[in-house]
Amino acid sequence: MSNNFRREGDELVQYDNGVEYSRFDLRTKECKHWYARTICMIVIEKVRHLKEMTRDLTKNINILVLGVALGGIIIHLLNKLDNITITGVDISDENYNIVEENSDNNRLDLIKYDAEKYIKETDMKFDIIICDIFNGSRVPDFVLGDDFIFNCKRILNENGCFIINTINVDKNLLKEKYNRIFETDDIFFEYQYGHFIISSNLITEVSLTK
Repeated sequence: MSNNFRREGDELVQYDNGVEYSRFDLRTKECKHWYARTICMIVIEKVRHLKEMTRDLTKNINILVLGVALGGIIIHLLNKLDNITITGVDISDENYNIVEENSDNNRLDLIKYDAEKYIKETDMKFDIIICDIFNGSRVPDFVLGDDFIFNCKRILNENGCFIINTINVDKNLLKEKYNRIFETDDIFFEYQYGHFIISSNLITEVSLTK
């Protein structure tokens, strides 16, 4: 996808073919769209929970973001949370300068690489994986494939959490697939309008908490 963005006051907005996909406030360093704010809220709560479980409030939480795009989620989280490090992977580094200019780069590693290959090849482990990969408004087929999800599970730490943003994907299909692969019933769904609407985002959270 070709990333086109423009400044609108204090906000940076990403468009593709005239459709707005992302909006970010450069002053507050906060995401404006529902899907990004929801992902950030889930991550913030999960980080708090992981630290409480270990009784170590200074514990570093390692987060992987697959699909960086404009970088709003990464900037938002680094601004809100201490003791986290983020690895961002995207096949395009077109907007990496935006992320770097608005983040603590000591806690950030941005990698220009294919996300599918990265999770297959990496030996790193993560506490939280965020998958936000789109081609326009479509989720690429590999993101919903068993191999991709198995590899995400492989690189998740014990008590880890997998979060994925999708559009126009059947909830029941996701529930069956994640239940089978992650071997857990600890699966939660968030809809953009509180119920399923064909064009709305669906956020799925899979937790491996024991």
